[in-house]
Amino acid sequence: MATLPEYPFERIDYGATLEVAPGIHWVRMQLPFALNHVNLWLLEEDGGWAIVDTGYNDETTREHWTAALARIARERLVAQRIVTHFHPDHCGLAGWFPAERRAALSM
Repeated sequence: MATLPEYPFERIDYGATLEVAPGIHWVRMQLPFALNHVNLWLLEEDGGWAIVDTGYNDETTREHWTAALARIARERLVAQRIVTHFHPDHCGLAGWFPAERRAALSM
């Protein structure tokens, strides 16, 4: 008999965030195709934040990021954007972030 995976957290809404450990925020974004969401991350570091993966390039994701950054990062520097791989749900917004949030980009 197959064993189902156990998840340590309840599913959060699209655009919502959850601090899963001190300084590590899970950001769940919806996708406009069969794979319906992607998990992105905001990591607190000395002097600012790192964004791990950026999400799909659409208006809804941009609005969710704007709200999440205002809620969590506030005015603190986003020091780096990290893209783990070249799928559009992970790198789609790599070049979008507003000027004050356009930190170094690593891929």
